[in-house]
Amino acid sequence: MPESGSKPFRSGYVAIVGIPNVGKSTLMNSLVGEKLAIVSPKPQTTRNKILGILSTDDMQVVFLDTPGYLNPEYELHKKMLEFSRGALKESDLILFIVDMSLSDLQPVHPILLSHLVEVKKKPLIVIFNKVDKVRPEQEEKCVAFYKAQLPFAADYFSVSAKTGTNLELLTAAIQQRLPEHEPFFPLDDLSSHPVRFFIEEIIREKIFFQYDKEIPYSTAVQVIQYEENEAGVDKIEAEIIVERSTQKMILIGRNASKLKELGRTSREEIEKLVGKQVYLKLFVKVREKWRRNESHLKSFGY
Repeated sequence: MPESGSKPFRSGYVAIVGIPNVGKSTLMNSLVGEKLAIVSPKPQTTRNKILGILSTDDMQVVFLDTPGYLNPEYELHKKMLEFSRGALKESDLILFIVDMSLSDLQPVHPILLSHLVEVKKKPLIVIFNKVDKVRPEQEEKCVAFYKAQLPFAADYFSVSAKTGTNLELLTAAIQQRLPEHEPFFPLDDLSSHPVRFFIEEIIREKIFFQYDKEIPYSTAVQVIQYEENEAGVDKIEAEIIVERSTQKMILIGRNASKLKELGRTSREEIEKLVGKQVYLKLFVKVREKWRRNESHLKSFGY
C-alpha cells in the first residue's frame, strides 16, 4: 500500500447525491480539477453515473456523480434512480448536496431519504452549496432545517462548488473518513469512462444549451464510429436520437443550420478533450418513445 511518510494511504468511493440542478456535477468537476461531468442551467442534465478520480500522494477519491432524484415519469427516470441508488450502495462515503440559494427550503426528496436510510451506517456529509449567494441568516436557517431531517449525518459543510470556497476543508474531511486502502486506479487517471462516453456527453451538453423545451430531454446520443488517425484528423460519427419527427425537424433546423451549429460547438469541445483536430458528422434519427422502451434504453447505455 502506498504511504506518504508515516501517513497511511486512504482510498474509497464517494457518492454525490441530491435533487436535480443543485450543483452535483459542478462540485465533482471542482474537486477533481477537470471538467468530467457535463453541466447546464437546466435540470436533469446528468443521466448516468459519472466517475471522477482525485489522487494525491496519500489518497485517492473515486467520486460518483449521480442523476438528480425526482419522481419518475419514464422508464429512463427509473434507470436514473437505479444509478443513484447503486452509487449509494457501493460508496464508502456519501455527499448529499443542497442548494442554499433557493428561496423555499424543500424537505429531502422522499425517495432519496429512503435510500439514505438504507445506507444509514455509512458516513454522510451534508453539503450546503452556493454559500457565496446567501446571507448568513439564510445559511443558518438552511443548515438547521436539514440537520433536523438528517440528524444521523457525520458532518455539515457550507461551500461554493463554483468559486471553490471551503473545498479544501471538505476534501480534508473526505480523506479522514476514507478507509485505509491502496488506490483502485492508476494515480494519473481522471476517470474510467472511455473517450466515446465523454464525446456523447459533450454533444448532449451542447444540446442542452442550444435547444429549449422538451428537445434536450427527448434526445440520446451514440457514437457509432470513432476512427483515430495518429497522423491526421480523427473521424467521429454520432447519432442523435429523438422521439418524434417534429423534434428531428427542430433539431436540424432550416437548411440544417441548427445541426451545423451543434456540430461546430461540439467539435470544438471534443478537440479540447482529445487534444487534436476531429471531423465530426452528426445524424438525427427517430426512435418513438425511446425513454419508455426497455430495449432502446439498454442499447443507449441505460
